[in-house]
Amino acid sequence: RIRAEAIILNQSEDKIVMQKFRFAPYAEHLAIPGGYYDDDDEQSEEGASKALIKAVKADLGIEIDIVNSGYVRRYSSSENDPRGMIESYVFQCTTDDAATFKHSSEFIEARFYSLSDVLSQR
Repeated sequence: RIRAEAIILNQSEDKIVMQKFRFAPYAEHLAIPGGYYDDDDEQSEEGASKALIKAVKADLGIEIDIVNSGYVRRYSSSENDPRGMIESYVFQCTTDDAATFKHSSEFIEARFYSLSDVLSQR
């Protein structure tokens, strides 16, 4: 499985967008936004970035801009997810300070968190 994920900062770069999962295996845990995309899709940085922009818009209702060109990190792991091996592209992004998030059945909430709040929940 392939996943595209976003580290989304507000324009002031003092807050990060996080989602709190509603369902197992990560119920009540915070995560950065993202989404899976099909193996049939373009398996490249460009394919991942397109899938990410689409997933964030669909899930959160916000527009994002990918910072710089290129992903921050690409990794594969089966240790972090009980659902199996996942290959992820992670991009640094920004969104408007006044972004309004839509509700989703998959998440308890999605909102801006201060970076200190996120780091204290580790």
